[in-house]
Amino acid sequence: MVLCADVTPQVLQDLCALPAQHGIARLVIYAPRPKALAALLAERGVEAVAYSIADALWQAQVGRKAR
Repeated sequence: MVLCADVTPQVLQDLCALPAQHGIARLVIYAPRPKALAALLAERGVEAVAYSIADALWQAQVGRKAR
């Protein structure tokens, strides 16, 4: 799982290298613009499931209030 606060060309290059470096098939990424990041990675042949950082933080707050 990767938290990606900002996507730059270097970050994109580093994300593309992660599957080969760690022997994984798919990345799980939290990012500000998950659909755009997943599309950029798919264009480069990297399978990724990307989630919104804002949604994850919101759900964490709502989950705490419900307890």
